[in-house]
Amino acid sequence: MSLINWNRSSRIPPIDFLLDDFFSNSDSLFNTRSRSMTVPAANIIEGETSYNVELAAPGKTREDFEVNVENNVLTISSQEEETKESENKNYTRREYSYEGFKRSFRLPENSNPDEIKATYESGLLKISIPKNEETKSETRSIPVG
Repeated sequence: MSLINWNRSSRIPPIDFLLDDFFSNSDSLFNTRSRSMTVPAANIIEGETSYNVELAAPGKTREDFEVNVENNVLTISSQEEETKESENKNYTRREYSYEGFKRSFRLPENSNPDEIKATYESGLLKISIPKNEETKSETRSIPVG
């Protein structure tokens, strides 16, 4: 965004205003704000017995997600592909659309990756990562010597 304020009654706009307008235009060839580049927002909440990860991903289904744990890293991904085709007398038109994301989170040492559970409801993917029994948060008094 340009810091120069352009008075639109002027006949010639500053070059940076034109470039900003071109690159931020949704029809621009170089537009990087496409749906395929969005990564869902994530909330990570630590509870007494588990860590909870929530990803906002509206418009998807349970089947659209892949949740894996490997080497103590939780990976959440989604990939969609859409093809549209129309044929007329003189030409065939094919359009391809790809949309996806991948998020990875290193699990804390006190987590239990074997008991992870995931649910998807109302546009929100919720993942519960239980804590190990012996390392659950406990408040205890530590004497100062």
